[in-house]
Amino acid sequence: MLDKGYFKQSIIGQYEFDVAWVYFHPKRSFLHKWIVLSNPESASFNEVAGYLKLSISVATVGDEQI
Repeated sequence: MLDKGYFKQSIIGQYEFDVAWVYFHPKRSFLHKWIVLSNPESASFNEVAGYLKLSISVATVGDEQI
């Protein structure tokens, strides 16, 4: 995620997950969840760099759209 403030091209944090993780959630979706961002380029990687509200859905042929 990029900062939209003073440093427009600097990374403020990132979050990684596997698509299968979303696929095996109820209704194959992850809706309105807050995730914690961390900055992998920082010396203190474990500190919270920010929060992001996430909604994502994974659908295959024949699945109902959420």
